Amino acid sequence: MGTLKPPPTSVSNGETVTVGRSEYQAVVFDTAAFPAGTLKVALFVPAPASTLAPRSCASVRLAAWGNVAHHIAARFKPYRHTTTTCASCSRERLAAWSS
Repeated sequence: MGTLKPPPTSVSNGETVTVGRSEYQAVVFDTAAFPAGTLKVALFVPAPASTLAPRSCASVRLAAWGNVAHHIAARFKPYRHTTTTCASCSRERLAAWSS
């Protein structure tokens, strides 16, 4: 996220804008400004990769959800314990139950 400096002179909805080596598609809309009036907003959305064009919507959607799942899974740390720790826990529990 950020602001382009210097900003483009004017951008129309759907226009392709190149910043550095990246291409973006402009989404332009008007919104309310504070305290009064309107504000023209231009969001630059990364242009879809050409490799997506031949793929079906379902495969693109599946890949996107897979990416989300990958990022969520990366936040979790696996529970690490050794076999000896697990065995000693089992012995302690067994001793507690049998008494």
